[in-house]
Amino acid sequence: MLTLGAFCLFVMLLLTFYKILAQSSVTINDAQAGISEMTLATTYIELAQGLGFDEATQDSFLTPTEINTLTAPGTLGPDNPPPAGEHLENDIRYFDDIDDLKNFEVLDSTLTGILGAYRTRFDVNYVNALDVNTISASRTFVKRLDIKVWRVSPPSRDTLKMSYVMGYFHFF
Repeated sequence: MLTLGAFCLFVMLLLTFYKILAQSSVTINDAQAGISEMTLATTYIELAQGLGFDEATQDSFLTPTEINTLTAPGTLGPDNPPPAGEHLENDIRYFDDIDDLKNFEVLDSTLTGILGAYRTRFDVNYVNALDVNTISASRTFVKRLDIKVWRVSPPSRDTLKMSYVMGYFHFF
């Protein structure tokens, strides 16, 4: 009887140990996914910081009265689409201003040292200069890039969302 009780106690201890071990493995896996998602989002924000504000501002300075020369909100997106069959994410020359990233999506599956495949989706909108959380239906001198990154393989429960606000200001 005593041996049977000791065996039951030992089995319960083993089950508890393996349960804790499995939970910590999931926690470590989720933490690695979060760090990888943050790394990807930061990389893309740094890429966006190197882009121009708008096609109209590439070679000239705009005054507030020239706001209508900015890209119309309904036509935000790539100015120079790649040839058919070419992978856009592999060639930065197709991006010259921030709104070229509108509706762009990347599948990162070959990141060195990172387990899994990640998907990144971009959205760019004009926003109200006084409240960058409010999307504007008209042109403004402020755009917001929204980035969503999540792990698709193995699937993750979380999606990282980051935003970058870019304004166009020129002082005379």
